[in-house]
Amino acid sequence: TILQFNSGTLTLTRRPKPSPEPLTYPILEWEDIKFEDVIGEGNFGQVIKAMVKKDGIKMSAAIKMLK
Repeated sequence: TILQFNSGTLTLTRRPKPSPEPLTYPILEWEDIKFEDVIGEGNFGQVIKAMVKKDGIKMSAAIKMLK
């Protein structure tokens, strides 16, 4: 949005927002996931702390396992 004031006239110009790039998610194999501890349970299943390793990058994750 641009607001301009010229010669006693106030002009408001709106520019369209750029579209975000679509998200892509890696495909994980079971071998990529090392399950650790159950960190929560509910009516729909368990939440398990895990380490995920994909393309040499390790990250912690919370994975919901449905009943």
